[in-house]
This record gives sequence, C-alpha cells and structure tokens, in this order.
Amino acid sequence: MAPVRSSRKAALAAGIAVTLTACDGDSLSLGLPETVNDPVTAESSDILLEDDITQNTVGAQNCSPLFGAGSVGDVAGLWDTTDVSEGLRNVALTRISDNGEITFFDFQQDDVGNGENCYVIVSGASVIEQVSESTFINTFYSDPDTSCNLLTDEIEVTVNSDGDLDIISIDQFDEDNDGNTNETITETFPEIFGVSTTDLIACDP
Repeated sequence: MAPVRSSRKAALAAGIAVTLTACDGDSLSLGLPETVNDPVTAESSDILLEDDITQNTVGAQNCSPLFGAGSVGDVAGLWDTTDVSEGLRNVALTRISDNGEITFFDFQQDDVGNGENCYVIVSGASVIEQVSESTFINTFYSDPDTSCNLLTDEIEVTVNSDGDLDIISIDQFDEDNDGNTNETITETFPEIFGVSTTDLIACDP
C-alpha cells in the first residue's frame, strides 16, 4: 500500500499497512470526518469525486499511474489498515477496487499526522493481480515520492471467516524489526462498512 512509513506500506496501498494485528475499526479510530473535532466534511465543501482522487495522489503525480488488470473477487473493499508503532497510532484506510487498484487514505489528525482534519490520498502506486484462488502479485512503486522503481511481491490474500482481510507474505522488508527477512507474517485488517471514500476530505496538495 503508501509511501508514508515503509517500503512495504508503499506496496499494498502502495502496501496495505504494516502491522501484525489490526486495530478495532470504530468510527473514532478511523478518523472519519463526522467524528473528529467538528470537522469540515464533504457536505460543506467540494465533494471529493472519484475523478478528483488522482489530482491529490503522490504516485500519479510523479510516476505513470498503475492500473488493475482484472477482478480480484472478495478481497475488493475498504479495509481498516490503522496501525500502532511505538505507541503512536497511524489511522489509515485502504481501498482495493474490483480490478485490483489500491488507494490509501492516511488520516492526518492522528499521532503521526500533521494535525489537519484531512486525508493524504495515494493511488496509482500499487495494484494487485490474482493468479490463483488466494495468490496475488502485488506490483508497486517502491517510493513514488522520489523514484518510479517498480517492485513485485507475491502474497496470499484471503477473506477469513470473520470477514477480515488476511495477508500472508514473506517479511522481506523486516517489518517486525526482528532482523529476520525470511519469516512468514500474517496481517489482518477489518472491513469498513457504511463509509464512502468520497466523503473523506483530501488534504490540499
């Protein structure tokens, strides 16, 4: 998913977030505009349309946007990819489109943001392609902030019995900081319902 915290997060939105266990997905934890400090919402400002997203994204500004190749089935949806690292909460949402395109929404009024009631939106920097029932190839820009180097990663992605997204991969970027880049890690992310990404306010470019 996003070029915000790490190279793997730059993968699955450009990386579906880096955490071994996902946080509970209540409204406040997601930083939804209607619940945080009487914020300005899309109803009282310009609505963020789908066409507007690419105008506010890192990947599409610096590199040729990546486009999905085909249906990804049940893994499509909006997922809570919030993570906590060293006691700091990084509120984030990740949308996987039906065709495998990934959009990352990084809320800025959390422990690691800039304090603004808005989202840094990253799209066009990561896609997944289904090659078997649960095997996907993630193609992503390693750091679209500074370069357009493409990387690929084979991952196992499924929706578990609880309706959460499970991603199983080799910890090649040592996301758990234990020095082992050959171990298998599982990341789990709850699905978000009742939220339209067009209601999430994009930060000024």
